[in-house]
Amino acid sequence: MQILINGKLVTTTACTYAELKPHYQPNADTLLISGRSKPWQTPINDGDEAILLDTTTAPTPEVWRALYDARYGRIIMDKLQASYVAICGLGGLGSLVALELARLGVGRLLLIDGDTVDPTNLARQHYTLAQIGQKKAYALADTIRGCAPLTHVETAPVWLTASNIHSLLGDCPFICECLDRPETKALLTNTVLSSLPRSILIGASGMAGYSSGNTITAKQVMTRFYLVGDGTNEGEEGIGLMAPRVGLCASAQATLTMRLLLGETTP
Repeated sequence: MQILINGKLVTTTACTYAELKPHYQPNADTLLISGRSKPWQTPINDGDEAILLDTTTAPTPEVWRALYDARYGRIIMDKLQASYVAICGLGGLGSLVALELARLGVGRLLLIDGDTVDPTNLARQHYTLAQIGQKKAYALADTIRGCAPLTHVETAPVWLTASNIHSLLGDCPFICECLDRPETKALLTNTVLSSLPRSILIGASGMAGYSSGNTITAKQVMTRFYLVGDGTNEGEEGIGLMAPRVGLCASAQATLTMRLLLGETTP
């Protein structure tokens, strides 16, 4: 019989996975077949896709990929691994969008932000006490490398300006706008729509306060421009950006980006 074990094609005469285990992964404590946990006495069938996993150690890149293939399917995972997304702004919105896309299995991320982690960021941004004082792009890249080894992370610890925007984003097909300065949001939006014809922009507007999360929606504004948020709550004195609602908006933005990466065109 021929089966896939941890992403590799092998030929075996064993009848059960208990018989197979000592020859391929003797320290494995978990058996997954087609993404589902199975007992070791499970009979082997020709064409099985099995993962023999030692849950006490970090998997090899091949096993990581096999785990994702089992969860999503190889066709979807191939699309995600071939994808390239830029995250512009790494605050409460962008730091979570980047983490979710990395955990999803997106192959390449570009992290753009000139800011430094400070204590005020920890209320809603995905950094730690140990990262205070570090450039956000570097700190977030380290976090992603520690939890999403299938994602190649590139960093640009700079502020987005008219002089660098084309060199940074000129070849990026998907761009997440996670900025907080109105003038920089306008610069990015106008540049993408006017002079980056092969790029799709996924922006965000309206996520402050503690209004119902049900008002956060995703919509297509133009052919290459999508927008997530409630469109109204930008924050005011006494009602600022709060982690749960910012997180909802970030997850909605990451979900929309995922759909676009997989060939969907509607929010």
